[in-house]
Amino acid sequence: MSEGAVWQDRVGGVAGKGITGFNCYLVVFDSTHQALRGEEVLKREGIPHEVVNTPPQFKADCGISLRVAPSRLEGAEGALRAAGVVYSRIEPYFCRWLPSEGGRM
Repeated sequence: MSEGAVWQDRVGGVAGKGITGFNCYLVVFDSTHQALRGEEVLKREGIPHEVVNTPPQFKADCGISLRVAPSRLEGAEGALRAAGVVYSRIEPYFCRWLPSEGGRM
């Protein structure tokens, strides 16, 4: 476990969406170039995020995704769109290790 990470239990789902057991979202890309542009945009806008390996179940053409907290999704999505960053999709995801309160996300 990396320093500053905490163990996360599964959380409840989103009302009316039938999705349960996620605690973050992954912005999935089809291009490494766009993923790195996305990271640059989120950094510049001060939106907490993490660069992570794209999980194999998402079958993307890019091995890099950006992980954002549910409370930051709207801001991240808006910033990426405003900057013209092209992403494949945004997926709810359960991550067992998330940064603690002092971490970036």
